Amino acid sequence: MRSYQFDFSVVFFPRASLIWALWRSGIPRRIGTGFRWYSFLLTDRVMEHRSECLKHEADYNLNLLSPLLGTNIPEPQFDFQTDPELSEEWETLQNQNGVSSDYIIIHAGSGNSAPNLNLEQYQILAETILQETGWQILLTGSPAEAEINQHLVDKISGNRIIDFSGKLNLVQLMECIRNARLLITSSTGPLHLADAQNTPVLGFFCPLPPHTPVRWGPYQQSEWVVSPDLKSP
Repeated sequence: MRSYQFDFSVVFFPRASLIWALWRSGIPRRIGTGFRWYSFLLTDRVMEHRSECLKHEADYNLNLLSPLLGTNIPEPQFDFQTDPELSEEWETLQNQNGVSSDYIIIHAGSGNSAPNLNLEQYQILAETILQETGWQILLTGSPAEAEINQHLVDKISGNRIIDFSGKLNLVQLMECIRNARLLITSSTGPLHLADAQNTPVLGFFCPLPPHTPVRWGPYQQSEWVVSPDLKSP
């Protein structure tokens, strides 16, 4: 890194080896959290405990720029667009799989990164949508989540549910989400892809740290987060 002669570095995901490398590279300004044992190797230390979950992760990350920008931290602006040629890939997949223009996505898997609804609850949601609307349901997920979605396909009658587990690359998934009427999921990456593309979301979250939607919810659509009430009677 020394050969690139960087003026400053901002560390969003701190690790001792990385901070050591930045210091050894002689980067004049090294910015990061001040609450690691190796933070003394930084020149600018931002003193915030993310574990307190007082604000959104995006805001925590943007605040790392405060040593450079002072209080003039811009608010995040989301309007992600994909290349029109890449949009054609999704249109082709739509036609090949009989997907109409009116569909809702259910992304039931979460990689066990946070508490989630159980499969029976997702089944109830899917059956209600099929009963109350004429829309299709698309199930998305990685190859590792194919078993989850196959369970839903087996349990739900009708031909308006289509399983796309492991069949979409990232760009195709983004296009699939961008054109959806709604995305239903928990604390997942697709939820944030939908939010960034202004696709309506319905997100299910555990209200307790470290999973709280205050930190991990959809940045622009926090009003569409559902969390259980854990207050004692």
